[in-house]
Amino acid sequence: MAKKWRDPDKVCWDEPDGFFTILNCTLPSKKLILQVNEIVRALMISCSENSTLVCNELEEVKRFSKKYKDTGSTKETFNSISIDTCNISNESLSCLLGVMGVNGTDQVKLQRVTGTLEPVHLEGLEGVTHLEMYDVDKSLTSVPYNALSLLSNLEIFSMKKAFIELTSESNYVLSKLTIVTLDECRIKSVPKGAFKATPEITHLSLRRNTMESIEVDAFEGLTELVWLDLNENLLTHLPEGVFRHIPNIIEIDLKMNKLLNLSDDLFTGLNKLKERLIPMCNQAHSNISQRNTEIPLF
Repeated sequence: MAKKWRDPDKVCWDEPDGFFTILNCTLPSKKLILQVNEIVRALMISCSENSTLVCNELEEVKRFSKKYKDTGSTKETFNSISIDTCNISNESLSCLLGVMGVNGTDQVKLQRVTGTLEPVHLEGLEGVTHLEMYDVDKSLTSVPYNALSLLSNLEIFSMKKAFIELTSESNYVLSKLTIVTLDECRIKSVPKGAFKATPEITHLSLRRNTMESIEVDAFEGLTELVWLDLNENLLTHLPEGVFRHIPNIIEIDLKMNKLLNLSDDLFTGLNKLKERLIPMCNQAHSNISQRNTEIPLF
C-alpha cells in the first residue's frame, strides 16, 4: 500500500493510486480534490461543500503539485482539464496551468459548475480545441459565444443538460468550430440564423431537446454541414425549404419526432444526401427511398 504523505500544515495530502496521484486539499474556500493522471496527462478537479475555485488559493497547492509533475515528459501541455461541482470565481481558469507547470491544454470539461461562463474564465486558454459543458447552471440561458470567441482554436463544442434558448443575436464568428453538440438543452425552437456565429460547422446535434418548431432559414449559412441530428424532439412539421441552406448534407436524423406529413420537396436539391432517418409514416417519398432508413414510429 502506498504511504500517504501529509503536509505539516495539513493544507494538502497525497494518495498515489496507480497511474493517478490524488491530492486532497483543504483551502479557505473549503475543500477540493485534484487528480493528476500522468499517463494521459489529465488534471481533474472536484469540489465539495459548495467550494469555490479561487486562483490565489491554488498557489498553496503549487508546491505540492510540482512533486508529481512528470519531469521526463517533453510535452508542455495537458490533454485535458476537468472541473466538477465547483463554484468558479471571476478569474481565468488558465491559472490551473500555472499550478501544474504547463503551458496549455487541448480540452476543458466543465461539469455541474455553478455560474455562467464569462470571457474572463477563458482568457489565456487560446490553445483549447475542445470544450465540453455538462449539467449546466440554469443561470446560463444561451450559448456563451462571447466567451467561446476567446478560444481562437476551438474546433469542438458540446453542451448537454442545460436550459438555453437559441437566438440569432451574435456579434461573434467562430471560424474554426466544426462540431457543435447541444443535446438535452430544453431548446424549444430554432430561429432564423441561429448558427450564424458558427458558419464552418460540419456536424450539428440538437438531440433530445423539446423542440417544436424550426424556422425556414434556421440553418442559413451552414454550407459545410454534412451531418444533422434532430432525433428525439417534438417536431410535428418542417417548413418547405428548411434544408435548402445545407446543400452538402449527407445524413439527416429525424426519427423519434411527431412528424406526420413532410413536404414532397423537403429534400429537393440535396444531391449528396445518402441517409435520412425518418418515421415509417413518411413513406411517400419513394423518389429517393433508396436513401432512406425508415424507423418504426412508436
